[in-house]
Amino acid sequence: MNVVIINVSNVDNLNKIVGLCQIALEDMGVKVIKVDLNENTDILQVIKGVEGIIISTDMRMNNIPAKLQAFFELFEDTNKNSLKNIPVLPIIISGKYNTLDGYKLILNNLIQLECIETGKIINSAQNMKKSYMEDQIKNFYEYIKNNGGEVTKAIEEPKNSEVKKVKHISPEKQVKIKKEDDIMELTELFSKQLSQKIGTDMRSLVQNDKAVFENEITVKQMTKNLVHYFQPQLALDVNSIYQLNITGDEDFSCNLAIKSKDCAYNEGELEKADVIINVDSGMWKLILIGSISAQKAFMTGKIKVKGDFMLLSKFDKIFKKM
Repeated sequence: MNVVIINVSNVDNLNKIVGLCQIALEDMGVKVIKVDLNENTDILQVIKGVEGIIISTDMRMNNIPAKLQAFFELFEDTNKNSLKNIPVLPIIISGKYNTLDGYKLILNNLIQLECIETGKIINSAQNMKKSYMEDQIKNFYEYIKNNGGEVTKAIEEPKNSEVKKVKHISPEKQVKIKKEDDIMELTELFSKQLSQKIGTDMRSLVQNDKAVFENEITVKQMTKNLVHYFQPQLALDVNSIYQLNITGDEDFSCNLAIKSKDCAYNEGELEKADVIINVDSGMWKLILIGSISAQKAFMTGKIKVKGDFMLLSKFDKIFKKM
């Protein structure tokens, strides 16, 4: 059996989770091919003859990466039948934002392409538990081989390590200790193989727990990501530069240059900006996620503006909310 892993994002913790799935499948005799969408790869040639696909990605705010969307669009027209009835297992990792949003976007694309979505692995604590991982790999394997009995055995009985029984913890207690306890269960499950094949132990996730569960995106990164939320079809009459001076918990300056239906992010201050916005980072974050419009924030004195303040209403229009 041949399975291809389509890697969209080169994120350490995502790579480790994918590595665990790869190890389990290879131990059961499945040939696993890894493809990086960031490299020049003939993806149509790669997927010929595969019996299953794993898509591994992170999330960009509440959206999937543009390269993954482009991958789906490649198959929407002339190549649609290439993925018809192919089992697909999405693996999604995110920081603060809800991975279910990304999962829904992926699921909608899989439905359009008539793939068989066998489940999902996302990075919430509940879905990182040993039993959950087992079920998702088992379902995926059953779809491509029609025999899931070997999966549980291969996962529950590693060759070189003993497996501790999963603790039965009340929901309240799970919330308190979910990060370390859930990941340690995975550590006991795959630690020996992981050290050999990935070069690091799953315990590194415990030592750096922020990487999986508390990797809250910064306001500066949110601002950089505005270029991905730019709607050029709504900015036909906009040729302006927005200078942003952010203070407070985060302190930085940048500008957004909009010209010819294109949007570019630049670091630093620009004196010749059409509008200069001075705002606290907390308030700017509320504007970015749509809790308050830039225009309303100005009218209520929550931000200070110099220059063409009419550009605030255009800002609210041409950028999607995060």
